[in-house]
Amino acid sequence: MWQALDHNPIYELLYRTLARHLDMTTAELASPFSLGDAGELRGLLEGAGFRRVEIRPAALTVHLPSPERFVQLTVLSSAAVLPVFAQMDA
Repeated sequence: MWQALDHNPIYELLYRTLARHLDMTTAELASPFSLGDAGELRGLLEGAGFRRVEIRPAALTVHLPSPERFVQLTVLSSAAVLPVFAQMDA
């Protein structure tokens, strides 16, 4: 599960900056982090009929060649679910 945005400081800074630039709220942009509460996620899954739900937070370390590449990949992947990212210029 993705943890809440406040557990992802790099994404939190990036999404806050983008929200200001795009005149949007951080919450409007940060939907991948919207189910960071394990209890809420468990309730949704069990409410949908899933049983034996296990939620385990995990930390991953990602190494990218440069900060520019990180931002590029983040914007490209976000554009798949948030059309506003696709409209951004370089």
